[in-house]
Parts: sequence; C-alpha cells; structure tokens
Amino acid sequence: MSNGKYRSVFHSPMPPADAFRAARDEMRAWLRTKKYDLGAFDRGDPRIGPGVVLLRNAANAADGSQTERWQLRESKDDGAWMSSLTVHAPAHPVAAGNAATWFWVEIEFVPKSLESEAVSHVRASVPRLARGLLTAAPAYDSLAALTGEPVLIGRERVDELIDILCDPDRRYPAVVASPHPDIAFEDWRATITRVMWYLPGLASIYILDPLAEQAFVEGIGDTHAVWGGALRTYLPDVDPAVADEAARHRLLSPARIAADPGRAAGTVSVLPRRLAAETPLPAPLTGVNRTLLTREREAPETTDVEGRRSQVTQLAEDRDVALNLAEKEEDRANTLFTERENALAELAEREQRVLYLDSQVRALQRRLVAIGRPEDAFQPAEEPAAPPATFADLLDWLETDLSQVVFTGDATAAVNLDQRPEASTWVRSSWEILQALETYAATKISNGFPGDFKTWCESSPSGEYTIPAGKVARDESETVRNNAKWRREREFPVPIEIDPSRNVFMGAHVRIGASAGGQISPRLHFYDCTAQTGLIYVGYLGRHLTNTRT
Repeated sequence: MSNGKYRSVFHSPMPPADAFRAARDEMRAWLRTKKYDLGAFDRGDPRIGPGVVLLRNAANAADGSQTERWQLRESKDDGAWMSSLTVHAPAHPVAAGNAATWFWVEIEFVPKSLESEAVSHVRASVPRLARGLLTAAPAYDSLAALTGEPVLIGRERVDELIDILCDPDRRYPAVVASPHPDIAFEDWRATITRVMWYLPGLASIYILDPLAEQAFVEGIGDTHAVWGGALRTYLPDVDPAVADEAARHRLLSPARIAADPGRAAGTVSVLPRRLAAETPLPAPLTGVNRTLLTREREAPETTDVEGRRSQVTQLAEDRDVALNLAEKEEDRANTLFTERENALAELAEREQRVLYLDSQVRALQRRLVAIGRPEDAFQPAEEPAAPPATFADLLDWLETDLSQVVFTGDATAAVNLDQRPEASTWVRSSWEILQALETYAATKISNGFPGDFKTWCESSPSGEYTIPAGKVARDESETVRNNAKWRREREFPVPIEIDPSRNVFMGAHVRIGASAGGQISPRLHFYDCTAQTGLIYVGYLGRHLTNTRT
C-alpha cells in the first residue's frame, strides 16, 4: 500500500553529464517554486529554509558507474515530507531502450506517529519536480515513452503501440484512449488530457486518432481493444492471444469520462500510482542505496564544529524518521498478513458455496435423467455475465442493469474502495449481493414472497439467486440505534414519497468482506420498500461505519 507515495523510475538515452545537469537544474527550479534559499543550495549548505534540509550525495563505484542523489526533508507539525531525486549512470548501459541514465523520483509524507497517518492527505497530484524532469529528459519505460501529455497515435503508429503494449519488459501500465464518435476530436482530446492529468511518470499515455481506432481494433483483437471513446489501462504482460487475459486490463466508459472528467482522472490514477509505488526497482538501481551509504561512511571527517553539530542534529532527525519508517513497514507487513488471511477465508467461503452449487446441479441432473429427460440434464449453461472490474463500474452497472434496486447514496465512499488491494474481491461480492436483492424484490412483487431479504437467503424458492444468509443483518445493534451520532451516520437518502425528510435510517445491511484490523470491512446498507414502491434503496456502499469496534 502506497499511502499516497509518488514514485517514478525511468531510463533515458541522455548522456550522463547532461542527465546530472538536467537533474540539478530541475531540482533548483523546483526549490524556487517553494521559495527556498537558492544561495544555500548553490553553496551546498543543507539548511535551505526553516525546518527544511537538503542533502546531496554522490558516488562513483568501482565498476565506473556514477550516482548522484538529492534528499529534501520538509518538517511539518504532524510529520515531514520526504523527497528524493536519484540519477544513476550505469557503467554498461542496457542496449535495449538505450538506457544511458536512470532517474528515480520519490515523494512521500512520513507522519510523526502512526496515529497521525490516518489524517494525512493522500495526494494524487504529480509533483512539479517529476513534470519538469519529464520535459527536460526523454523518459522511457522500456519501449514506452513517459510523457506529460497523451501521445497522439495515428494509423502509421498503431503497430508501434501494439509492440509497446506487448513488450515483456514494460514495468508500468499503458493507458490508451479512443476517439469519441459524437464529440469533435480536438474537444475529446482536451478531455482525455484532463483525465490523464495524474498519470505522468506513472504510466505511458496515448490517444488514438479517428483513423487509427479501427486499425488498432483489428491489430490487437476485439477482446483487448478499446473504441467508441472508452479508455483502457493495459497492465504489463499483455497477451492478445489469450481472450480471458483481457479482463485484467480495465475499461473506463466514455459516458463516465464525459459526465465527470475530474472524477474519472482520480479513478484512472489509483492503480498506476499504487503499482509504481510497489513495483520493485529495476536491476540497474538495486545497488544504488548501498553504494551511496558506503560513500557516506568513507567520506573524510570535517573539523568544522558547527558542521559537526549540524551533522549530528541531522543524524538524530534521520534516525527518528528511520524509526517511523520501520514502524510503518512493520505495520504494513502485519496488514498484508491479515489481508492474506482474510482473502483465504473469503476463498474458503466461496469454495464451500461452489461445492454446494455443484451438488445441487448434480442432484437436478439425476432427477432429469430419472424422469426421462437426459437431453435437458446436460444442456450447456448460458455464458455467465462477467462481473464489473471496479466499484465505479459496479455503480454504472447498478444504474443501467437493475430495475428493482436503486442507489441513492454518495458514490465517493464506494469508489474509494477501489484503492484497496482487496477491491476485486469486494466488487465481486457486492455484485452478487445486488443481484440477490434484485431477484428478491422482483419475486416478492410478482409472487408475493412472504419474508424479508434474510429469509429469502435462508429459504428462497428453488433455483433463485441468493447469497449466504449469514452475511445479512436485519438491523443494527441496540447500542448503535441508541447512539445519536452513529444513528445519523446510517440515515441515507430516499425519495420524498418514502419519507418527507428525504432520509431514513437504514439499519439493514450486508457484509461485503473483511479487511486488516477490521478498519475497512465494507458494508452495504439498504432500505426494503418493496411493499410500498416495489423497490429496494441502497443508501450506502463503503467502509464499515462507526460502531463499538471501529
């Protein structure tokens, strides 16, 4: 989990001397925008502002490689912003991609305590330093160029784009947008540029022109293509020959893009930002930290008393930061362990469900054979519908595909779940819950099912869609209902004909899934109004609301 960290690693054909000069110039330009002391920067003085320290370290390794790093620490009341820029020139550049030099930009907020992390802001923006470097130096992720704006792909460059998507050495996502059939291309191109605003340095970004769209569809195949104004995020290791593999590469519909480009920009950036922060460093950079630390230990001692005092103070500050980082990493390791255990428990629950359904199918097949209908017993089933890939897609599906279930809540709480590593499992679970609610409401209207949704899941008519009844709660606990603040949290919008206040308490809820420490453990809250309007209103889909545990 990245906690908002921005990390961009790319290589460049720029010669080492030019690369080091470009890095210094961009660092200086970035500090100027922050109004720090450029005179101190030029003199090599680490104190460039109140509570601000900039350290520079350089090293030449025995094999002839060169490395230079700037580390900026900006102290705040609740923690510190830690920024670093590393430029590395290998002794033997990789021939493929002409990687003469490597750039590594990393910026993260480090809280003073783990408790303050909960209120720290996760920023989606691309740092000015990174944008400046992408302009100053040609930047590549293997064959893919990393640019500040989407690269226009004409028909003559379609084969090149497909080669980039299928390149086995590509580390970052590639995001490709298609032209909109009903919007002027230049207007749509401006919208796509806005949607991709948070992606520079984290993904290669492209837009097909109107003449390239059909050539791209034909070249990569229908399963992996993008068209009609949609946008697609291609993860590394694309294989157009494997149709089932296409589900990994998420689509964003043109309707969602046009409806709210700003929200679409946030949605598209979540996955590339997390992957960039968690993807291991490329081989040429794996020994850089050790080389720089060794160089620091071997540096001659200074006799300047003030300099030594400043150095000791800085070391103490760095020690505290290192301890905080160590605590964070331990906490993250524990979280990952818990997430794994929760995933295994969810998998076991699903396997149990599959076994039950398999036994039901076999029993029905035996009955059909026994009554002389063997041809019906083994008829192939209809192709199952694919579940949405994200919560953003799920909300679109709910609106267009369900007639008895209406979402009245704030979409933000649901979309925020897409940032979690468990999101794909939670989306699938939510999809199943909503299908069960739809089937329950439709059957209740048409056939007068006598019970509520939990009863439906316990004893529904044969063959109808359900979920495990243990996931369904008819109401909140008495403690929650009697706590005014917690009760208000569970009051969600409904039409005025349901309640004049336009809000009702939705105590009925369904467990979507679990998470590490129980701090997310998402829930779906609903109001069963089938007796009055024939509809079920879903007022909330998001992280677990406040109770005695949270």
